[in-house]
Formats: sequence, structure tokens, C-alpha cells
Amino acid sequence: MSSIVKDVTVPAAPDAVFDAFTSSAGLMSFFAPFAIVEPVVGGRYHLDFTVTGADDGEEPDDDTVCRIQALEPGRLVVSFANPPLGPRPIPHKTLTVIVSPDRDHGVDGARVRIEHGPFSDAEALLERWWVRAWATILARLVKRWKSGPIAWA
Repeated sequence: MSSIVKDVTVPAAPDAVFDAFTSSAGLMSFFAPFAIVEPVVGGRYHLDFTVTGADDGEEPDDDTVCRIQALEPGRLVVSFANPPLGPRPIPHKTLTVIVSPDRDHGVDGARVRIEHGPFSDAEALLERWWVRAWATILARLVKRWKSGPIAWA
């Protein structure tokens, strides 16, 4: 079993970066064109990459939606649902997002660490897909603060 661990420095205040991971509007500014976040333990954490904008999004099926497992200042843990990629369902993964001050960039810098997994040896293809996806998502997060939110439509 293995997990993906990625770190990135974001040129923004840690509270603002953490809010981007814990609100629908924040997620739609860099992660996906449509998101639903209920920022409480047990709340929904839904991302839709198949639409062109927030107006096209639909309510998710509650059986497949991600759920917030833990939420405290600077730390978010989500039970991450995966779409079926074949005849067998893929077990939920855990996504942990930790946002802390980045002392190298002063008060306006944030360090973001994501931990996503675990992935079994049989899920190597899915893990490789997520490694590439996280590189893109975290690059978009940095770009969101350098040049503004993504205009998905």
C-alpha cells in the first residue's frame, strides 16, 4: 500500500488558501468547474470535472459523494470516492489537506501538503493517474493566487 504525498508553496495567506479547499467557491476557483462543500464533519465534498461551469453542475448521488471526516483550522480530511473504472468498485481513499504558514515567504505564504491514499498494488494505474492530477491541481492552486481564479466556461 502506498499514498501520494505532495507539497506546494502558495503565495497567499494560509487562512485564504485553506478556505479555498473548504468552500464551494474556493474549490471552483482552481480545482473543478463545479463543487459542493458542506464544511462540517459528515458534510458533502463533491467535485464535478465533467461540466463547463457552475451552472451546469448537478446534485450528486449521496452513495458516491465524498464526505468530510475531520475539519479543524488548517487541516481537512475527506473520504474520497472514486468513479468506477471497471467491473469492481474502487475503495474510498482518504484525502488529507494540511495548510500551514510558510516561513520562507513571510506572513503571506502558505505551505500546502496533500496526502491521498492508500493505493494497493492492484490500483497502480489509478495512483499514477492521481499523481498526474495532483500535479495539475496544485499548479492551478498556485496560479489562482498569481493570476486569479480559473474561468472554466
